[in-house]
Amino acid sequence: PQHLDVALDFDAIQKAGSLAGAGAMVVMDETTCMVDAARRYVKFFHHESCGKCTPCREGTFWMANIFDRMEAGEAKAADVDLLLDIGYSIDGRSFCPLGDASTWFPRSVIKFFRDEFQQHISEKGCPFKKSVEEAVA
Repeated sequence: PQHLDVALDFDAIQKAGSLAGAGAMVVMDETTCMVDAARRYVKFFHHESCGKCTPCREGTFWMANIFDRMEAGEAKAADVDLLLDIGYSIDGRSFCPLGDASTWFPRSVIKFFRDEFQQHISEKGCPFKKSVEEAVA
């Protein structure tokens, strides 16, 4: 919530500790599962990785696996910090910026939505999926 009023210009976004990148924007509401959003993001980068450098190729593979375990209800509490460790291991060690970029969103999601990760672990899967299924039923 503290970042909802940040102006949409490169300087303001950078001052808030983020990057505008290509200027694309994804709008999500309060029903969005941020763990699943980060999972999809990592899977995209894993798919786009050329595979030449080990940190990007292996790091995105293992991050995607951990996110899949979270969605399946098979994650452990230590997996959240493991995601951060893998992300920091990729950042600055890849041949191109794709590896670095693959870690930014997941690390930010963990920083600002750690409680959702804990819910996935304690409830053995995605709590948002259940609420969507109940709303549709």
